[in-house]
Amino acid sequence: MIENEALAVSHYDPRDHYWSVETKPGEVYSSARRSFVTDKDSAYLAWSKLPGRQATDIACEVELNDVLLRQAPDHAIGRAFTDAEIGAALRRIDAAFDPSGKSGPALANRARAIGLRIAASASTRRLD
Repeated sequence: MIENEALAVSHYDPRDHYWSVETKPGEVYSSARRSFVTDKDSAYLAWSKLPGRQATDIACEVELNDVLLRQAPDHAIGRAFTDAEIGAALRRIDAAFDPSGKSGPALANRARAIGLRIAASASTRRLD
């Protein structure tokens, strides 16, 4: 066993984690604070210096909210998303499954199939 191998193990707690969201350069989302902070924030910098901790890259807020609603609902993003934001996220997910972009008609079905959760509150928008 390598002497410091235990220090190299990744530590992940969705209730106290940071995400680097592609659409928000220069900021990271803090699930502990339920808000975006600058990537120069002192608490973020201190957290990121701990062994095995680094922000997780993610494409957009909608996808991050989906992750948090599944893993730590009380730490999810506390805002509603616009149709444009939801549409962009679904198109990106769809393109990952079908790079040709020809599967548009099946987009809502795919979102349901993977269990995409987009609601930030008790009201949930239907995908069809």
